[in-house]
Amino acid sequence: MARKLIYQVAVGNPPSFYEHCINTVRSYAQRHGFEHIVQRQPKLRIRPYRSARSREAVERLGYLPVYEKENAFAYLDRFDFVVVIDADVAIRPNAPDITEE
Repeated sequence: MARKLIYQVAVGNPPSFYEHCINTVRSYAQRHGFEHIVQRQPKLRIRPYRSARSREAVERLGYLPVYEKENAFAYLDRFDFVVVIDADVAIRPNAPDITEE
């Protein structure tokens, strides 16, 4: 049986609706046999030299949260599938297993 992981990043005091979205992903993971990891603390804290994108996040946090998704690469040797899903994405209850589509 394939080992499957869903990885999400929710660092830096994200909006409250993220929790609803993360819970839909958690339910999806359970239905389809994925392990589910939500990174809540920054590890890399990468601050781009210049970033027109998300300047507010860089000023508020001192780093750009999108780069924290790079931490998912640490799991490639332990799983057959590593799926990175943004923390503000909700998955519908009838969504099929993406690894079978």
